[in-house]
Amino acid sequence: MHYLNHSFKRIVNCKFKLGIITFFYFAAIGTFFLNSGMQYFSVGGTPRIGDYMTFLAIGSGSKFFQMVVLWFLPLMLMLVFCDEFAEDFTTGYKNVLITKIGKGKYIVKSILKTFLFSFLMFLSMLLLNWLFTDIAMDGATATVFDDVLPYYRDRTWFVYSFYHPKLINLCYIIATSLIAGVVGGSCAALFIAFHNRKIVYPVGFLPWFIAFNMKKSITMALQPFTEYSLRSRVPIYFLSVAAYILMGTVSVVKVIKYDLV
Repeated sequence: MHYLNHSFKRIVNCKFKLGIITFFYFAAIGTFFLNSGMQYFSVGGTPRIGDYMTFLAIGSGSKFFQMVVLWFLPLMLMLVFCDEFAEDFTTGYKNVLITKIGKGKYIVKSILKTFLFSFLMFLSMLLLNWLFTDIAMDGATATVFDDVLPYYRDRTWFVYSFYHPKLINLCYIIATSLIAGVVGGSCAALFIAFHNRKIVYPVGFLPWFIAFNMKKSITMALQPFTEYSLRSRVPIYFLSVAAYILMGTVSVVKVIKYDLV
């Protein structure tokens, strides 16, 4: 707990890191205001239901915020939660911690801490956005999909999502938060193993860049209420998770077997 508190204070006391975190929550609240404005636009003369207008949803007014947050997800997590490991190496504080608690505990605690911070930041941001959007759209009865639903009756996942929006929102929020946690934890291991910012930032971002630019992009797995089937979503999600777990595992092995301290 002391380790968590110390890391939390370091983040809060850094204006740059605090600014990035503020942007995340501004993105959630900004989307809320955009969707509130959309109450004045009509779909068949009726306001849109909030469940289909959340931050991750394709029907949301948050395209700019959504793309910035998702596109640069690893970079932002590294800047906020992982860069301290490079700093600790430079100042020698890493060696102090390893001497105090042991190399194994230091690695495990650092990875779990970063996973937890990354997961909770995304989870709280997305839940906050969902809550605000739901309040803003209270009383709405239409969706952006009303006109196209008859054409997608053969898309089982789309139809199921349409009729169970709250469950789908919850699943996608948890899935996005989990992959953020995995990316954060794996990048923490990368920073602990290699320290050099010129190496770790590009390497940590590379798997996400590839997943984002594939034909079946990672965005397909993170956006609810689209016409894509589960077969198009699930493989890229788990492939991305596996790539970061592999990167983290290699980093941990490097630290345990080859680092002197």
